[in-house]
Amino acid sequence: MKKRSTQNTACNFRTNLTEAPDRQNVISDSPAIYREEDERAQWMVSSRRVLEGWEEEYGLDLSIFLPDTYGSEYFFSRVATKPMLETWKGSRHDSGPSRIYGDRRIQMYLENDIDPTGKLIVFSDGLNVPLMDELERYFRGRIQTTFGIGTNLTNDAGFAPLSMVVKVVEANGLPVAKLSDNIAKASGNPDEIARVKRISGYSETFNESCRY
Repeated sequence: MKKRSTQNTACNFRTNLTEAPDRQNVISDSPAIYREEDERAQWMVSSRRVLEGWEEEYGLDLSIFLPDTYGSEYFFSRVATKPMLETWKGSRHDSGPSRIYGDRRIQMYLENDIDPTGKLIVFSDGLNVPLMDELERYFRGRIQTTFGIGTNLTNDAGFAPLSMVVKVVEANGLPVAKLSDNIAKASGNPDEIARVKRISGYSETFNESCRY
């Protein structure tokens, strides 16, 4: 049976970060190779490779971009190609102001002669029912929306929610980092955060304490 995984674990398997259940579908390139390639090119070539590998493995059925690892604007201006924008179903919003993110995606599609009403945004950051209703109404007829509500679906009894997120911090002895569209969510070794900021030209200033 062919094993499936999330986009994050697929990235881990492809860079030999974890022990994959089915090794015949795994590329065992060393993370150091991707790191060196990023440094030589001075852009996140590795992110493009993950997208290409993801599409090769899963096709377009699960083609939702997860763009905010090094900042969404960087991702869409440098990592995602126009053919990907045309064929992938949409993207997930998981940090930063929701409306601004959606408006930028609509404008991005229009600038690339792509009809945004055929594309999808999966909102998943700090959702509750009133916010979901607000976003659906705001984007109705402009772009498709769906919602990945977590904390306020499973914890709506009035208890203070816990803010627990598990992030990879090291792979094969090398540090890793995630920047996000909300600098308050940045995680990883400070030196590695500085390194990927330099390579990606990260300049996000939005800073909001995580709600959940």
